[in-house]
Amino acid sequence: MKILPLEYLARLLTARRLLTVGLAHGVFNMLHAGHLRYFQATRAECDVLVVGITPDRFVAERQRAGDAPGLSRAIVPEDLRAEMVAALTIVDYVVIDEHPHPAPLIRLLQPDVFAKGHEYEAAPPPAVLEAQTAVEAYGGRMLFTPADIVFSVSALLQD
Repeated sequence: MKILPLEYLARLLTARRLLTVGLAHGVFNMLHAGHLRYFQATRAECDVLVVGITPDRFVAERQRAGDAPGLSRAIVPEDLRAEMVAALTIVDYVVIDEHPHPAPLIRLLQPDVFAKGHEYEAAPPPAVLEAQTAVEAYGGRMLFTPADIVFSVSALLQD
């Protein structure tokens, strides 16, 4: 099973500390090629790829804060979004985050690499800056993944 409860995943990763852990995080309302490239770029920097899913109740808050572009609501329920991400062979583990922003998850899992898409690099929103501070506090690093594809789910649905 790839979709794990947060506490269990934290214990599992602690037992595997000889491996480099990468964390990607987002809503993933509709998986698309940009997400795949994001996962591929993150995976290239680690041995174990964990993907954190923003829970339904926090999607609107993340969108308002500017750190989850796209729709202001979850179209696909969190359990199905997690199932879709877990179906990708490139992903090792999936966790539905208990928090609105990734910093608490970063502090708990302590990935070696925390990745966000390159679109956040020039003007990172507060939640991304908080995540970067969290990962760098224990010696991890922030990765802004290169991308040649960026889709807006909102724009796709409006067409």
